[in-house]
Amino acid sequence: MTSKERIVRALRLEEPDRVPVSFYEPNPYDEETWRLRHPAYLRYVKYAKNSDIFAFKVAEMAGPQTVGGIETGRAFYTESEKIRVKKDEWRVGNSTYCKTTVTTPKGELNSITRQDDGVATTWTMKYFIENEGDMEKFFSIPYGPLTPNLASFYKAQRNLGERGLMLLSLEDPLCAVASLFRYENFLREVLASKSRMIELLKLMHERLYDFYEGLSRRAQQTVFRICGPEYVTPPVLSSQFFDEFVVRFDRELVKVVQDHGNFACIHCHGKLDAVLEKIASMKPDALEPLEPPPSGDPPLSQIKKRIGDKVCLMGYVQYRDLANGNKEAIERKCREAIEMGAEGGGYVILPTAGPITAPSERELENHKQLLISAKKYGKYSLK
Repeated sequence: MTSKERIVRALRLEEPDRVPVSFYEPNPYDEETWRLRHPAYLRYVKYAKNSDIFAFKVAEMAGPQTVGGIETGRAFYTESEKIRVKKDEWRVGNSTYCKTTVTTPKGELNSITRQDDGVATTWTMKYFIENEGDMEKFFSIPYGPLTPNLASFYKAQRNLGERGLMLLSLEDPLCAVASLFRYENFLREVLASKSRMIELLKLMHERLYDFYEGLSRRAQQTVFRICGPEYVTPPVLSSQFFDEFVVRFDRELVKVVQDHGNFACIHCHGKLDAVLEKIASMKPDALEPLEPPPSGDPPLSQIKKRIGDKVCLMGYVQYRDLANGNKEAIERKCREAIEMGAEGGGYVILPTAGPITAPSERELENHKQLLISAKKYGKYSLK
């Protein structure tokens, strides 16, 4: 069975020849993957070639879209002659700072981000919306649908072949809205003016629905990873907010993805006990990364019992165990995860996250052990 066939069968809640195992984030066959050009990741990428690959492509986020720092009329999933976008970059020590300025009909919005050399994460130092005036500026931005450019996607898909499935990582409306604010300010706005936040979500949902539809119509047998639900999961907010801020909008994104023959995957870290059935009600094909207790809940055995007949479960290997544990512990955790999640099909074993800095020797050996153990314990007795 090819890796592509293996993953597809798992997503369809069937038993393949063995449980698919993946590092999830790295794509060793995409020439544009930054890890392929980083010497410290060579072994990590080499090991990834022995996994069942989800070939990540990160679609444009809600932040402004520019071409080489030159002003354009494209930002926040809209294209209009009434807005302009400009990027200014500078270096301080080992960090690159970027100020993004969006000129709207009611004035300027701007953010500042920082990215450190050798670290696969960007920190936001200043957020686009910090006061009521910024909110009014954001609402003044007119909407014009974007036409996604999939040339890079198609090239990566050709290179991947039967070694796995393409995966587009996208925001949902909640992620797109929450990332405009410092998180504590977002929560404050939710509690102080929920109706205003729902208006923002509606605005972003219209744009994202069109964006998803355009992508899913042109991408075949691709996993759409929908990010954002974790912003409002308990205990941060009550499960009622999950209905109003996530289910209401994301179920339509799930449907449009599936209507075009693709797979919808909900990405949600943290504790899921209070929202598991709500997630299943959106009818996604998959849910990840399923963090084990104490970071997440409930245990995989209970998740399997409650929604495993409706949703493919993916994950349950805690990244910090790969970073700090030993090979014996990885084998044990891998065996336990497969025992809880594999029966009857519909399970993919993978880490809850990937390295954002160069992996240590311990981390590399533990990732290698994950592959060995998953293939050892993950065999089905196919009829």
